[in-house]
Amino acid sequence: MYVCMQISKSPQHVAERNRKLSNRALVDFIVARGTDDHIQFSLHSPSSMDKKNHRLDTFSKCSIKKVPVPLFIEDREQIDIIYTHLTSILNSTPTHTHSDQIRFIMDVLFPESIICALAVVEHVSILEAEEKFLRGPVIDASEREHFDSRIKKNN
Repeated sequence: MYVCMQISKSPQHVAERNRKLSNRALVDFIVARGTDDHIQFSLHSPSSMDKKNHRLDTFSKCSIKKVPVPLFIEDREQIDIIYTHLTSILNSTPTHTHSDQIRFIMDVLFPESIICALAVVEHVSILEAEEKFLRGPVIDASEREHFDSRIKKNN
């Protein structure tokens, strides 16, 4: 005899899964070398070009070493995949002279790759993709409620 059980997925789990799948599309695009040209441009962004990379400028001029940069992607595994890919690009660049490679990747290259991928995958302009990146991932109401209830439970 077979017993049919219906597995109930809460709206919170569905929203988390959908966001993770959306982010997976970004990761896949980045790792498939979809942003490599953009990253190479970011690495070689001469001051004479019109489309100067403001993240690279900020990084170069910033004397404070801790400027918070949004990640947009929350999954550690996905972050690691992108980080590894960006490291390989940076290591293959002969003009790479950044003393703090981790900070440079996370503060400059990571945001640039996510913004470029958002623009292509979601069919929006670079400016719209940057605005979306800066707003951060969309959190579903069910996720927010779940988070709020966990906080209340812990107090």
